[in-house]
Amino acid sequence: LGDIIGAGRAETEEWDSAPLELVSRPLSLDDEETSFAEIENILAMLKPGRDDDDADSNTGYYKTFTDAWCGLHVHIGLPPENNNDKCDEFLSLGMLQHLAYILILYEPALSTLHPRSRRPDAQVDLGSNRDMFYPEPDYGEVDWDAVSLPRDDRDSGYASDSDRDDGDGVVIDFPTEGKYDAVSQQAEEDLEFELQVQRRARELVFKPDQTVGGLCGLMSSGGQKGRLVNWTYLAGRGEGVGKRTLEFRQHEGSLEAGEVRRWVLFLRALVRWAEGVAKAAEGRREGDEGMEAWLEEVCGRGVLGIQELVERMELGEEGREWVRARVEMWKD
Repeated sequence: LGDIIGAGRAETEEWDSAPLELVSRPLSLDDEETSFAEIENILAMLKPGRDDDDADSNTGYYKTFTDAWCGLHVHIGLPPENNNDKCDEFLSLGMLQHLAYILILYEPALSTLHPRSRRPDAQVDLGSNRDMFYPEPDYGEVDWDAVSLPRDDRDSGYASDSDRDDGDGVVIDFPTEGKYDAVSQQAEEDLEFELQVQRRARELVFKPDQTVGGLCGLMSSGGQKGRLVNWTYLAGRGEGVGKRTLEFRQHEGSLEAGEVRRWVLFLRALVRWAEGVAKAAEGRREGDEGMEAWLEEVCGRGVLGIQELVERMELGEEGREWVRARVEMWKD
């Protein structure tokens, strides 16, 4: 424990530790200054270490810390009093479809904002939202002649006879440069895989008979909460169903109010972008020109970077600088 919190063994040998989950009340972004001030006050009370100058004080005999397993979970939705009446208005199917599509396209880019411990499948309860959109594997037929050939049937074009087996067993040949570029082929395969994910996502997310429940099933791999973004709370509608929020779970745990604020504002900008795109597409169907224009603009271009995402969101200079700092902090 002393190593974790930076205190000496003698100071902490009589200490104990316990896990803590801190849950705020629902806070409104319509009054963000008041909401973030409340978060700051709460976190400030959790952070002090022992104050040796005030030994009689009860406020200084604890220290709160986070570790690699700790996460900052942000729920975005409506206040409880509006969760039923206005749920379909704010969390509409159209907005959720566009947000889901954005999250699928930009999941690799969003992961660059976080440490490896908060990236897909780094932990048991932090899976990808893309699982349902991966293409079915196509192993094809094995061309055994390309692996093992009788000596007389092989053509030239190899580096030297030393690359070949002098025996009669399995022979693996090594083509010279120009015959085969493993790096280029891998890049092409990665690009094709990404394009298949995007095409499949587009097909399933925007299918004509899509429902909120069906969409949540796709994004949660059939109802699993342990995803980067938890969609299971949106699956039910009507009285008594409970909270209807999207739970963003990627960010590492933090006791810094400024970091919490920046991540929440980033998520708000992301959701508002999806909401704006959805409103622009109201009344259109998959085959209509306006809807097709946006889908084609972002689909079919391979892996999309964080910079492109930031340019589409109204973050402001402070937000863009925060993104740059996060990417630099957690780069490989």
